[in-house]
Amino acid sequence: MGAPPAGRPAPGQGAQDPFAAPAGQDPFGQAAAPAGQEAYGQQDPYGQQDPYGQQGGSGDASPYGQASPYGQASPYGAPAGAQGFPQDGAQGAAHAAQPGAAPVQGEAQSRVLVGVLGIFFGAFGVHRFLMGYTAIGLVQVLVTVLSRFTLSPITTIWGLVEGIMVLAKSPSFERDAHGRPLRD
Repeated sequence: MGAPPAGRPAPGQGAQDPFAAPAGQDPFGQAAAPAGQEAYGQQDPYGQQDPYGQQGGSGDASPYGQASPYGQASPYGAPAGAQGFPQDGAQGAAHAAQPGAAPVQGEAQSRVLVGVLGIFFGAFGVHRFLMGYTAIGLVQVLVTVLSRFTLSPITTIWGLVEGIMVLAKSPSFERDAHGRPLRD
């Protein structure tokens, strides 16, 4: 057999790292911090008890101890209505009412125009483009055109139903993508 290759310990001998700290000792020579204190003897600057960084309370304060400028926060970390969706029948665009939000330009589309275009040109998503929902409008026009109009009966019925829902003032079609109500 012979000697083991260079750099490997002989059988029966453990690997010894000359730079390793002795067992049970912190490699940086620091004692473990007691609960509620940081490693260098400092108090936790945020005073948090929860390991996930959440503070108890009513939800009106941010995790940094400051009052939220938007009122009550949602459970997902965003202020209520921050996504532009009206919350519980709120009037107007929820995101436009927040301080610092950019005002929405333009005026709302006519309900009759959007509904009629949905009925007659719904396969091409024209009514969705007018309401500001460009992604759904692109889906409708691409399904129609890329299928070489073989799926146009499906997209035509899709647009017809949406056009009727707009004219019937369905709650899902009361507002455009910017939160503006459609005008009559």
